[in-house]
Amino acid sequence: MKNLKRSVISFSLVFSLIILSTVNCITYAANSSKSLTKHYDTYKDWWIYDGTIPDVVSKDFKPDSKTQKFLDEAEKKGIADFAPEDTNGYEGKGDVYYKVIAKTPSYTLFFVGETCRMLLKTEDANYVSIDVPAVSIRGIFPECTEYDLDSDGEPELVIKPHILHGTGYFEEFVLIADLDKKSKCTVYFLNPEKYMADIAEHVEAKESSGNVSLYVDGKKEGTEVASSDLSDDFNPGLYLENVIYFRIYDGTIWIGVNPMFDAASMTSPDVMVWYPVTYEGDGDYTGGEIVCRPFGYDLYQRITESFTEDDLYTTWDNPIFEKPLLLTAEKKDSLDKSKTYDIEVSACKVSIMKNGKLSEIGTIESADKNPVAMSPDGIVAKGNHFLYVYEATPNCRELVIKDGVEDNTINNFSNHKGYIRIRNGKAEPITKNEYEAIYKTYENADSIKF
Repeated sequence: MKNLKRSVISFSLVFSLIILSTVNCITYAANSSKSLTKHYDTYKDWWIYDGTIPDVVSKDFKPDSKTQKFLDEAEKKGIADFAPEDTNGYEGKGDVYYKVIAKTPSYTLFFVGETCRMLLKTEDANYVSIDVPAVSIRGIFPECTEYDLDSDGEPELVIKPHILHGTGYFEEFVLIADLDKKSKCTVYFLNPEKYMADIAEHVEAKESSGNVSLYVDGKKEGTEVASSDLSDDFNPGLYLENVIYFRIYDGTIWIGVNPMFDAASMTSPDVMVWYPVTYEGDGDYTGGEIVCRPFGYDLYQRITESFTEDDLYTTWDNPIFEKPLLLTAEKKDSLDKSKTYDIEVSACKVSIMKNGKLSEIGTIESADKNPVAMSPDGIVAKGNHFLYVYEATPNCRELVIKDGVEDNTINNFSNHKGYIRIRNGKAEPITKNEYEAIYKTYENADSIKF
């Protein structure tokens, strides 16, 4: 999971973003209390689109020989580590250039210079252009996850651009690249006008006896906030657009919203409202049952504030868990000690908050300078001769290997001489080809940033 890091951005910018937001409002009366106005942004009038959000944001693209040469050269260089303004001499010349910004087993995503758009290449070497900005206002590139969301045998690519990243704001949205039966690729915009409206139907903020509380499907959730603590700079209400992010777990897209009662001071009931989405294919999806979970940043804030600079941490906020889990690591396990931000590590401990204290439930350790990583199926640890995908048990009391493989040179899990696959605590023999296929499935999981 990418840790929610609250970077500092000027208040004037936040003020302007709030004013520019297209706000949908719903009010209705509660019996003996006042219901606050709901606000939920749908990204209109922001910097992505003016007016109607399109369902499809891609067009077929056939590169000419010159462009194909540029694309091939960009792929040879691999994923580029550069800032969008670092154009290597192209800036101001009006030339289009290409850099690889993400790669999965079946897809390659390019940054298109000068236009700041994206180009996607499929495994069959077909290209589509994506008419969406490639970077946020903070210069953050999209995250990409490959997964067969609709169980049609062909993996989709989930592209998560960031729209905002600053004090009190962290917003993502989702594009889904989907192949049809003829291997034609279409990139769909998962429309926030639908899922934000769906979420808004289930939540309510009520003010009573000098306090404001959040209700989800009629149940009180999170902490109460004193009405006097809300800022007078903006009208107190239920703001759903400040923090929006997406996670994929076990084939489900989870949309997370951190509700706030005050858009000026970002006063929150300290919970995440999670809305599950099942992708049906061809841009269609259905929503599921909303769950409410503690907000990991706030849940562990008292503990993490006591950490030193050598204590690395992030949260694992799988909404299937009743509480987010805390991942902690030591500087000695850093894979690049020159970095001071977004550090990758080879090992981490997994803990849960119990009675105000951390309770460790397990350790995850990679080998051969591989970082611990996050996949839609769990946390991945791997070495040159093994790969394990860890998940927590339903009660979060321990870690288990959900899926894993070992080759014929080691026997960490059991006493064996050939290749094995590990599932549900049991090992079964597999062939070398099966081992390599399973290993490849998780080989490109996103490294966890501490």
